[in-house]
Amino acid sequence: MKLEVGQRIQTNTGEIEVINIDRQNITVRYDDGYEVVALKGNVIKGSVKNPFAKTVYGVGYCGVGKYKMHGQLAHSKWRGILHRCYDEQYVIDHPTYADVYCCDEWHNYQNFAEWAHGQIGFAVRGFDLDKDVLVRGNKVYSPETCVFLPQELNKILGNTGRERGISTRPDLNGKWIARHSTVDGEVYLGCYEREVALQVYREYKLKYLKERAVFWKDRIDGRAFEALMEFSFID
Repeated sequence: MKLEVGQRIQTNTGEIEVINIDRQNITVRYDDGYEVVALKGNVIKGSVKNPFAKTVYGVGYCGVGKYKMHGQLAHSKWRGILHRCYDEQYVIDHPTYADVYCCDEWHNYQNFAEWAHGQIGFAVRGFDLDKDVLVRGNKVYSPETCVFLPQELNKILGNTGRERGISTRPDLNGKWIARHSTVDGEVYLGCYEREVALQVYREYKLKYLKERAVFWKDRIDGRAFEALMEFSFID
Protein backbone atom coordinates (compact mmCIF):
# COMPACT_ATOMS: atom_id res chain seq x y z
CA MET A 1 0.00 0.00 0.00
CA LYS A 2 1.34 3.41 -0.97
CA LEU A 3 1.05 6.25 1.55
CA GLU A 4 0.67 9.90 0.65
CA VAL A 5 0.88 13.09 2.71
CA GLY A 6 -2.65 14.10 3.68
CA GLN A 7 -3.94 10.54 3.62
CA ARG A 8 -6.21 9.64 6.55
CA ILE A 9 -6.25 6.21 8.19
CA GLN A 10 -8.47 4.83 10.94
CA THR A 11 -6.85 3.33 14.06
CA ASN A 12 -8.24 1.88 17.28
CA THR A 13 -7.54 5.19 19.03
CA GLY A 14 -8.88 7.56 16.39
CA GLU A 15 -8.20 8.72 12.87
CA ILE A 16 -4.70 9.81 11.84
CA GLU A 17 -3.42 11.99 9.03
CA VAL A 18 -0.09 11.37 7.32
CA ILE A 19 1.89 14.62 7.52
CA ASN A 20 5.41 13.47 6.55
CA ILE A 21 7.02 10.48 4.87
CA ASP A 22 10.70 9.67 5.38
CA ARG A 23 11.19 6.25 3.82
CA GLN A 24 9.80 3.80 6.40
CA ASN A 25 9.33 6.46 9.08
CA ILE A 26 5.92 8.06 8.82
CA THR A 27 4.86 11.07 10.87
CA VAL A 28 1.15 11.11 11.59
CA ARG A 29 -1.15 13.46 13.48
CA TYR A 30 -4.31 12.68 15.44
CA ASP A 31 -7.25 15.07 15.41
CA ASP A 32 -6.35 16.19 18.95
CA GLY A 33 -2.99 17.43 17.62
CA TYR A 34 -0.82 14.61 18.95
CA GLU A 35 1.96 13.69 16.51
CA VAL A 36 4.01 10.52 16.44
CA VAL A 37 6.56 8.89 14.12
CA ALA A 38 5.69 5.28 13.32
CA LEU A 39 6.86 2.59 10.95
CA LYS A 40 5.10 2.49 7.62
CA GLY A 41 3.78 -1.03 8.23
CA ASN A 42 2.16 -0.02 11.52
CA VAL A 43 0.58 3.02 9.92
CA ILE A 44 -0.91 0.93 7.13
CA LYS A 45 -2.28 -1.59 9.66
CA GLY A 46 -3.72 1.21 11.79
CA SER A 47 -1.83 -0.07 14.82
CA VAL A 48 -0.53 3.36 15.82
CA LYS A 49 -1.69 4.33 19.32
CA ASN A 50 -2.63 7.71 20.73
CA PRO A 51 -1.65 7.84 24.43
CA PHE A 52 -4.16 10.65 24.94
CA ALA A 53 -7.15 8.71 23.62
CA LYS A 54 -9.72 8.40 26.41
CA THR A 55 -10.16 4.65 26.21
CA VAL A 56 -10.89 3.88 29.88
CA TYR A 57 -14.53 4.55 30.78
CA GLY A 58 -14.53 7.46 28.37
CA VAL A 59 -12.26 9.61 30.56
CA GLY A 60 -9.00 7.80 31.33
CA TYR A 61 -5.94 7.70 29.12
CA CYS A 62 -2.37 6.43 29.37
CA GLY A 63 -0.51 9.70 28.77
CA VAL A 64 3.19 9.96 27.97
CA GLY A 65 5.67 8.93 30.64
CA LYS A 66 7.68 6.16 32.24
CA TYR A 67 4.85 4.23 33.87
CA LYS A 68 3.59 1.13 32.09
CA MET A 69 0.02 -0.04 32.43
CA HIS A 70 -0.16 -3.78 31.78
CA GLY A 71 0.21 -5.85 34.95
CA GLN A 72 1.12 -2.89 37.14
CA LEU A 73 -0.30 -2.27 40.62
CA ALA A 74 -0.70 1.45 39.93
CA HIS A 75 -2.76 0.66 36.85
CA SER A 76 -5.01 -1.68 38.83
CA LYS A 77 -5.61 1.00 41.48
CA TRP A 78 -6.19 3.69 38.84
CA ARG A 79 -8.61 1.60 36.83
CA GLY A 80 -10.46 0.73 40.04
CA ILE A 81 -11.04 4.42 40.72
CA LEU A 82 -12.44 5.05 37.26
CA HIS A 83 -14.60 1.93 37.54
CA ARG A 84 -16.18 3.14 40.76
CA CYS A 85 -16.75 6.62 39.37
CA TYR A 86 -17.80 6.00 35.78
CA ASP A 87 -19.08 2.46 35.36
CA GLU A 88 -22.85 2.91 35.09
CA GLN A 89 -23.75 -0.49 36.53
CA TYR A 90 -21.40 -0.04 39.48
CA VAL A 91 -22.99 3.30 40.33
CA ILE A 92 -26.45 1.75 40.09
CA ASP A 93 -25.40 -1.05 42.45
CA HIS A 94 -23.63 1.40 44.80
CA PRO A 95 -25.80 4.56 44.98
CA THR A 96 -23.37 6.32 47.36
CA TYR A 97 -21.07 6.70 44.33
CA ALA A 98 -23.68 8.59 42.28
CA ASP A 99 -21.86 11.93 42.65
CA VAL A 100 -18.31 10.65 43.10
CA TYR A 101 -15.77 11.61 40.44
CA CYS A 102 -12.04 11.55 39.71
CA CYS A 103 -10.10 14.79 39.37
CA ASP A 104 -8.99 15.75 35.85
CA GLU A 105 -5.33 15.37 36.80
CA TRP A 106 -5.83 11.67 37.48
CA HIS A 107 -7.58 11.02 34.17
CA ASN A 108 -3.97 10.83 32.97
CA TYR A 109 -2.59 7.51 34.24
CA GLN A 110 0.96 8.86 34.33
CA ASN A 111 -0.05 11.49 36.87
CA PHE A 112 -1.79 8.99 39.13
CA ALA A 113 1.08 6.50 38.93
CA GLU A 114 3.62 9.20 39.80
CA TRP A 115 1.56 10.19 42.85
CA ALA A 116 0.89 6.59 43.95
CA HIS A 117 4.53 5.54 43.84
CA GLY A 118 5.36 8.31 46.30
CA GLN A 119 2.71 7.37 48.86
CA ILE A 120 3.16 5.50 52.14
CA GLY A 121 1.49 2.10 51.91
CA PHE A 122 1.05 2.07 48.14
CA ALA A 123 2.81 -1.24 47.48
CA VAL A 124 2.08 -2.80 50.88
CA ARG A 125 -0.10 -5.91 50.85
CA GLY A 126 -3.41 -5.33 52.60
CA PHE A 127 -3.52 -1.56 52.02
CA ASP A 128 -6.32 0.08 50.04
CA LEU A 129 -6.81 3.52 48.53
CA ASP A 130 -9.10 5.59 50.76
CA LYS A 131 -10.86 8.82 49.80
CA ASP A 132 -12.90 9.44 52.95
CA VAL A 133 -10.63 9.62 55.98
CA LEU A 134 -9.05 13.02 55.19
CA VAL A 135 -12.31 14.69 54.14
CA ARG A 136 -15.59 13.44 55.60
CA GLY A 137 -18.24 13.04 52.93
CA ASN A 138 -15.65 13.50 50.19
CA LYS A 139 -16.82 13.00 46.59
CA VAL A 140 -13.59 13.38 44.64
CA TYR A 141 -10.56 11.16 44.13
CA SER A 142 -7.55 13.48 44.09
CA PRO A 143 -4.00 13.85 45.48
CA GLU A 144 -5.33 16.12 48.22
CA THR A 145 -8.07 13.78 49.42
CA CYS A 146 -6.65 10.26 49.08
CA VAL A 147 -4.27 8.11 51.12
CA PHE A 148 -3.50 4.41 51.43
CA LEU A 149 -4.84 2.74 54.58
CA PRO A 150 -4.65 -0.79 56.01
CA GLN A 151 -7.82 -2.76 55.28
CA GLU A 152 -8.34 -3.11 59.02
CA LEU A 153 -8.73 0.65 59.48
CA ASN A 154 -10.84 0.94 56.34
CA LYS A 155 -13.17 -1.72 57.71
CA ILE A 156 -13.60 0.05 61.04
CA LEU A 157 -14.34 3.32 59.26
CA GLY A 158 -16.76 1.59 56.92
CA ASN A 159 -18.88 0.30 59.81
CA THR A 160 -19.91 3.67 61.16
CA GLY A 161 -23.63 3.64 60.35
CA ARG A 162 -25.95 4.64 63.17
CA GLU A 163 -27.40 1.13 63.58
CA ARG A 164 -24.13 -0.78 63.17
CA GLY A 165 -22.98 -2.64 66.24
CA ILE A 166 -26.35 -2.90 67.97
CA SER A 167 -29.11 -5.45 67.46
CA THR A 168 -32.22 -6.74 69.17
CA ARG A 169 -34.43 -9.83 69.29
CA PRO A 170 -38.01 -10.45 70.45
CA ASP A 171 -36.80 -12.25 73.59
CA LEU A 172 -34.82 -9.18 74.74
CA ASN A 173 -38.03 -7.29 75.60
CA GLY A 174 -37.00 -4.12 73.84
CA LYS A 175 -33.36 -4.19 74.92
CA TRP A 176 -30.47 -3.96 72.45
CA ILE A 177 -27.17 -5.83 72.42
CA ALA A 178 -24.01 -3.84 71.71
CA ARG A 179 -20.97 -5.60 70.25
CA HIS A 180 -17.86 -4.75 68.27
CA SER A 181 -15.44 -6.76 66.12
CA THR A 182 -11.71 -6.53 66.84
CA VAL A 183 -8.58 -8.19 65.52
CA ASP A 184 -8.95 -10.69 68.38
CA GLY A 185 -12.62 -11.43 67.80
CA GLU A 186 -15.99 -9.97 68.69
CA VAL A 187 -16.36 -8.08 71.98
CA TYR A 188 -19.69 -8.17 73.81
CA LEU A 189 -20.45 -4.75 75.26
CA GLY A 190 -23.71 -5.44 77.09
CA CYS A 191 -27.48 -5.23 76.73
CA TYR A 192 -29.21 -1.86 77.15
CA GLU A 193 -32.00 0.41 76.07
CA ARG A 194 -31.51 1.30 72.43
CA GLU A 195 -29.95 4.77 72.79
CA VAL A 196 -27.70 3.60 75.61
CA ALA A 197 -26.56 0.61 73.55
CA LEU A 198 -25.76 2.92 70.66
CA GLN A 199 -23.76 5.24 72.90
CA VAL A 200 -21.80 2.34 74.43
CA TYR A 201 -21.05 1.00 70.97
CA ARG A 202 -19.86 4.37 69.66
CA GLU A 203 -17.67 5.06 72.67
CA TYR A 204 -16.00 1.68 72.28
CA LYS A 205 -15.57 2.13 68.53
CA LEU A 206 -13.88 5.52 68.92
CA LYS A 207 -11.57 4.13 71.58
CA TYR A 208 -10.74 1.07 69.49
CA LEU A 209 -10.25 3.06 66.28
CA LYS A 210 -7.73 5.33 67.97
CA GLU A 211 -5.92 2.40 69.53
CA ARG A 212 -5.52 0.81 66.12
CA ALA A 213 -4.49 4.14 64.59
CA VAL A 214 -1.67 4.34 67.15
CA PHE A 215 -0.70 0.76 66.28
CA TRP A 216 -0.38 1.73 62.60
CA LYS A 217 0.99 5.24 63.18
CA ASP A 218 4.47 4.71 61.75
CA ARG A 219 3.14 2.91 58.67
CA ILE A 220 0.46 5.32 57.44
CA ASP A 221 0.36 8.87 56.11
CA GLY A 222 0.65 11.42 58.94
CA ARG A 223 -2.45 13.22 57.69
CA ALA A 224 -4.44 10.00 57.97
CA PHE A 225 -3.22 9.43 61.52
CA GLU A 226 -4.30 12.92 62.57
CA ALA A 227 -7.71 12.47 60.94
CA LEU A 228 -8.23 9.14 62.70
CA MET A 229 -7.34 10.59 66.08
CA GLU A 230 -9.85 13.40 65.52
CA PHE A 231 -12.59 11.14 64.16
CA SER A 232 -16.08 11.53 65.60
CA PHE A 233 -19.53 10.28 64.64
CA ILE A 234 -21.82 12.32 62.41
CA ASP A 235 -25.53 11.42 62.45
